[in-house]
Amino acid sequence: MTGRELKGIRRRLGYTQEAMADALGISQSYYVVLERGRRRMSEDLSTRALRVRREPAERGWFDHGYDVGRDLAGVARDLRRRIVAH
Repeated sequence: MTGRELKGIRRRLGYTQEAMADALGISQSYYVVLERGRRRMSEDLSTRALRVRREPAERGWFDHGYDVGRDLAGVARDLRRRIVAH
């Protein structure tokens, strides 16, 4: 996943950089580096980014499953194609 794609996900969710970093479990400063494309994202972090939702984790939505939105599904599909291509 590129920094541009990460930024697109964050904006679609309406998150600040700080909130997105918190959702990913990383520092805000590291998140900014990723979003600006200065570091490559690991596959694990890319997967976590695709799983971020609007609802806070405390609500337990993880336990009930979720429906990935059309925009995020397209990003996930593209990411899988790139991984398979390597």
